[in-house]
Amino acid sequence: MNPKNSIVTYAEADAYGKDNILPVIAGVEIAKANLNWDDLAANYYSLNKALKGTSIFNKVEGENNKEKLAATYKAPAKEKIAELRLPLTIYAGIKHVEAKLDDGETNRAVAKLHILKELMNKIENVEDDVLLQDLEAKINELETKVNNAPAQDFVKVPI
Repeated sequence: MNPKNSIVTYAEADAYGKDNILPVIAGVEIAKANLNWDDLAANYYSLNKALKGTSIFNKVEGENNKEKLAATYKAPAKEKIAELRLPLTIYAGIKHVEAKLDDGETNRAVAKLHILKELMNKIENVEDDVLLQDLEAKINELETKVNNAPAQDFVKVPI
């Protein structure tokens, strides 16, 4: 019998969810409450990794058991990932624009900021979410930095 296809007990699969999914979801919630974007990003990636391990749920006998495990652990994890994907993409973009400003690449920073603002406009119910309000404030701060940055001259590089 191939060990990859072996049956797993419900208790083992449930323990995986309790030990690997729920603590990371709790970490996401703590990071959100503290507006700690770096911890939020770290927990997001940990949750993605832990979600890959949920294939163990498919090795449990009984369709009801599989569905219960998926509903208890997999669905909430996927929901958190979907909820955070765009805000964390925007946050990473903010960091990237800040780096471009630090390097004196104002023109690139302006272009990337424009994209970030478009992405931010795609997020709904910002006024109802403190985390999203914080993200919007970060974009506004970044826009001020970009507007106050020294203009960059275009330089043609000979080919």
